[in-house]
Amino acid sequence: MRARHISAGADPADESRPSRSLGVWPSLLAALLLIGLSLLTSNLIRAKEVGFTLLDHGAKRGLWQDGTVRGLALPPELRASLRSALMQNQLEVAPFVASLVGWRENLTGKKKPEERFHLLSPVQTAIDEPRPTFRWTLDKKATTYCLTIAPKEGETPFAKVYLPHDHDHWLTMKPLVRGEDYLWQVNSMRHGAVSATAPAPPLSGARFHVLSEAESAQLARTKSEVGPSHLGLALAYARAGLIDQAESEIAALQKENPASPIPSRLRTALQRATPPTSP
Repeated sequence: MRARHISAGADPADESRPSRSLGVWPSLLAALLLIGLSLLTSNLIRAKEVGFTLLDHGAKRGLWQDGTVRGLALPPELRASLRSALMQNQLEVAPFVASLVGWRENLTGKKKPEERFHLLSPVQTAIDEPRPTFRWTLDKKATTYCLTIAPKEGETPFAKVYLPHDHDHWLTMKPLVRGEDYLWQVNSMRHGAVSATAPAPPLSGARFHVLSEAESAQLARTKSEVGPSHLGLALAYARAGLIDQAESEIAALQKENPASPIPSRLRTALQRATPPTSP
C-alpha cells in the first residue's frame, strides 16, 4: 500500500473537504437562474399585455396597456392619453371643448341625418385655420341661405352672407381672431322668409374655438414628434381640441385595420370626452 504524504502541520481531514472555490458556483448558478426566470416572466407578461398589433400609416406597431407603442415614440402626455383610452375608455381632450355648444351626429327624429338640414363643421371643435370653410347640408326647400358668424350671442356679427340655394359651404375671406370662440348658424330662406334654422332651436348657434398662437405652436411641435402616424395624430388632435381632425385620423386607422377593435375603442373614448348637446 502506497503511503500518503502528509506535510507537516497539515490536517489529514482537509483532503476530504470540497474546495471552497467550488462551493461558490452553485450559489452563482442559482442567482443567474433566478434572474433569467425573472426576465422571461416579465417578457411573457409584457407580451400578453400587447393583445393587438396595428397597421399605422403602413407601419406595423404593437400596443401595450401602459400606452407604449412599438415603433412610435409618443410624448409622455400622448402616451398617458392612450393609456386612459385603452384602460378607462376616456380620451384626453382640451378642456374648452366641453363648453362649446353643438351636437355631433346625434340628430333625432324619423328622418335620417343626411335628410335633415343641419350644420356639419366646425361644430363643438377647435380649428387651427383662421380662415375655415363652413359646411352644412342642403335644404331642398331653400331658395337662399343666410350664414351668420358672431363672437357671442347678441353681439355684432363677424360675418353675415347670403348664398344661393345650391351652396353647402362657404370659405371666409377675413381671418378669424386666434384664441377666440365663435358662434355660427345658417338660416334656410324660402322666398325671403326663414323656413328653417341650423342648429334648430333652442340652440342659438354652434360654437367652435380658434387655436391661439401658443396652442397652434404646441400642436405643431407635437405633430412633428409623431410624424405621419394616424394613431399619434389622432391623440394629438384630440388633446388640442381638434375633434374633426381626430375623427379623421381614427377613420384612417380603421380603414387600415378593419378587423381591429382599437379604432372603434378610440372613437368611443373620443365621443365620451365630447358629449353631444341635443338640438
